[in-house]
Amino acid sequence: MMVEIMSMGEISKWYGDCIKESDKKEIARYYGIPARVLESWMRSISMVRNRCAHHNRLYGISISGGFVIPKKLGNEKYRRIFNDKDINGFYNIIVACCYMAESMGEKIEVEEFIDNIIQLVDDFGLEEEKMGFPEGKTAVQLFQDICS
Repeated sequence: MMVEIMSMGEISKWYGDCIKESDKKEIARYYGIPARVLESWMRSISMVRNRCAHHNRLYGISISGGFVIPKKLGNEKYRRIFNDKDINGFYNIIVACCYMAESMGEKIEVEEFIDNIIQLVDDFGLEEEKMGFPEGKTAVQLFQDICS
């Protein structure tokens, strides 16, 4: 119940600093990833959330949260989707969010989320590469990779 009223930053700090290692592992197991990976994702997502809340840009920047790409995942299709060349790009955080939501059975929300990313790219003429997308990959291809 407490987590429902916590901010993303508070949840990230609570997970990273306050709970027992065994509890971290149990929570991460739900997502099919190691605890250190979930901790890095939560930290990075919190940084993105803060940038958005304070009207900062996400385009053309590196998110310095120490993002970790796992070697194994509960859903292996995602392993090939991450960008190993630009680890701290916004793209990997998009993929991590989709992975976590899909792990919770939120497939429709994942599709809507990626559709919104595609719309932003189209509306503002954004270059996906400046968002950390792998070279030559588009938001539409990301949709196809995740939603197929």
